[in-house]
Amino acid sequence: NMMDTAPLPMEYAMMSAYPNPFNPTTNIKFEIPEDSMVKVVIYDLKGQEVTTLFDDMRLAGSYSVNWDASAMASGIYFVNFIASREGQPSISKIQKLMLVK
Repeated sequence: NMMDTAPLPMEYAMMSAYPNPFNPTTNIKFEIPEDSMVKVVIYDLKGQEVTTLFDDMRLAGSYSVNWDASAMASGIYFVNFIASREGQPSISKIQKLMLVK
């Protein structure tokens, strides 16, 4: 009797945030194919760090993190997903978010 388990991701990926545009929360999903240090950071349009949603060691798999921007002003933000593992170059992906109040 085989257990039904989701296949492990094949590559590092950040899915499209949903919803986007959003108010006031959006969901950011990412996938890592091997155990990695993962950081998910939100920046404003000026490139200043707004908040760190995630900064942790994670096992290979799919994850989801929620950003509640109710304290933030309307506008464009960027989410930066960074995954790193020892001896390998880190992987960085950026996505544009739009907060509409």
